[in-house]
Amino acid sequence: MFRAYEIRCLGGWFQEMLNKYAGCQVNWGGKFSGNDLPPTPPKEQLMDRYRSHVVNCRSCSSAYKALTALEVILQIVSIVSIGFVAATKQSFMSTTVRTTWSRWL
Repeated sequence: MFRAYEIRCLGGWFQEMLNKYAGCQVNWGGKFSGNDLPPTPPKEQLMDRYRSHVVNCRSCSSAYKALTALEVILQIVSIVSIGFVAATKQSFMSTTVRTTWSRWL
């Protein structure tokens, strides 16, 4: 549950701590030079890790299957919805045209 008052208090506490211990600023300059992290592995290696995990992990593979099924279901629902809206609009337009023409004729 979101409580704005508690968030403001937490922000105020953080600001006080920052003023007291860091002199009103954070010096990130020397902490992250880029040499601390290992080099990024090639994309193929990352995707191999992903595929092997999804295939071997039962919860991940079932979640992947569920998301794939949901994707197909949502595509079908969107196509049916578009068809329904188009048919309803066409029906409404033809009814409007009939009533308008019957008044004029």
